[in-house]
Order: sequence, then structure tokens, then C-alpha cells
Amino acid sequence: MKIPHKVVLPGQPEFLNIVMVFHRILDFNTGSNFYSTLLIIWLILEKKCFSMAVSEFYIVLNVKSGKDFQTYGKFFLGSSRKFADSIFKKLKGNKKVTAASVLYIELIETNNELPINIQVMSCSLDELSENCKMITKETFKQCNLEEM
Repeated sequence: MKIPHKVVLPGQPEFLNIVMVFHRILDFNTGSNFYSTLLIIWLILEKKCFSMAVSEFYIVLNVKSGKDFQTYGKFFLGSSRKFADSIFKKLKGNKKVTAASVLYIELIETNNELPINIQVMSCSLDELSENCKMITKETFKQCNLEEM
């Protein structure tokens, strides 16, 4: 069994460990040493075979359509859980979503593009309009404060 060449990536020991483990798995499964460490690095960086989990937060607007709910709007809140939670806490509506709910709002976290529902609330049309105004205002403030 051939030991792969070590590649030194300054400040990235976790990345190097992933590369070496992935290299060993491929060697074991294929029975060959065709995959070099540089090829694995290229696969990871260019093809995003592995990527560090990046969370993004959204507020998703849904309306009842027959028996289902249809998504008709989405606000991107960035990657700060604290900011996303603070926005959702300010929303007006009912924390209980029932079969009679026509409009509902979800706080969604995506992790490597996989959605995770965090919180849900139903609201009236008037509450929805106030919520959209507040989300837009707070997002605008957050975006402009980050640039300063």
C-alpha cells in the first residue's frame, strides 16, 4: 500500500486530513493509486465534492393553494443565525399554523443547499404586509451597516 505524498496547506490542517482520508478511501475502493493528492484537492476545490457547511437563512412566504401550500416569495437574510432569529421574532402573526391557515411564513436555514425548517407562523394579509415592510427595512439596514 502506497502512502500518499503530503501536501502542506498553510493554516488548513483539517482540509489536509479530509484530503488524506478521501485519498485512502479511493485507494481502498479502487485497488489502485491512480488518484493523487493533487487530484483530490482539485476535486474538492473545483467540483465541490466536499465543502465546509455554509448556513444561509431565508424567510419564505407561502399561500394555501387547494390542499397544498405554494411558495411565492423568499427573503435572503444572510448567514447570521442571530440576525435571522431577531428578524423572525419581530414578525407579527400566530405561532400556530393550522389547516385553516391561508398564509404562513417559515424561517429556513440552508446548509449546503439543503433546507431545514426552523420556525413557522401563520399571519393575516395585513400582518404579512407589515412583516414584508419590516423584513425589507431590517435587511436594508443590515446590508448597509456591513459595508461601513
